[in-house]
Amino acid sequence: MNFEDRLENLWNNPKKIDIETTFLYYILIADYKGNKYNYIGKARNKKRLKEYNRNMKKISLGKERGKKQNYRAIHFVLFKALKENWKIEFYPLENCSKDEINKIEKERISKCKCNLNGAKTWRLSNIPLTINELLKDV
Repeated sequence: MNFEDRLENLWNNPKKIDIETTFLYYILIADYKGNKYNYIGKARNKKRLKEYNRNMKKISLGKERGKKQNYRAIHFVLFKALKENWKIEFYPLENCSKDEINKIEKERISKCKCNLNGAKTWRLSNIPLTINELLKDV
């Protein structure tokens, strides 16, 4: 499957989580060497998931995320995974109340030992960089 096809089918919803309200989502990426990279994020609704598609398209076109907004480590690893045809799991994890979402997100990040949460941010002008450079100090 090529980059564009994989991008269009980037995420699914196997647990049938309600994505019209606040929820946590999970991304797991595994490269061919067996290295695993994971990330937990939060969303107010399903529009958040589509932002990943837009960011991947921007990177492929050589466009920055924004004038002052950097890409996160998850964007770099996800883009690389799409290009290299690595395994990607990307799905809504659970619904949370707006009052509890930050607390539950931190708990899930810790429980899943997410190595992309809290990693360094980057700009296209920093390429070529490596995943290891982004993960330093995590």
